[in-house]
Amino acid sequence: MKTYTIKTDEDIRFFLEKTNFLHDGYLIGVEYVNGAVLNVDENGCYVNPDDKKLLLRFLVTSIWNTVVELEFDAVRKWKLEEDGWEFLDTSVHFEGEEIFWLDGEYIDRNHMEDNCYVIAKSMKWRIVEQKGA
Repeated sequence: MKTYTIKTDEDIRFFLEKTNFLHDGYLIGVEYVNGAVLNVDENGCYVNPDDKKLLLRFLVTSIWNTVVELEFDAVRKWKLEEDGWEFLDTSVHFEGEEIFWLDGEYIDRNHMEDNCYVIAKSMKWRIVEQKGA
């Protein structure tokens, strides 16, 4: 299972092509790890806001029931909706040093609240399981 890192617009195109834009994708797993606050002694703590990770797993029925995993590091902000389990489209966009993933077309930052989204410093993806082709 090869893991791909998204660093360029070409990486985005490759991701969208290989995952079919997550069309007919169903969110089947979410794991959030916040290692940003560590107790360093009895009087204080260390805060590293970049130590936050989010993993999302999708069953994408439009590509033969393939399981696709998205991994975000240094998560800045994210939102998943309770009824956001079926995805018909996805987009990825760079803005400065941040990467934006959302379950629809990216218009601008002001329109993101209408979607499920993740803003992070980096994004990786991989095909975890492919049931058939």
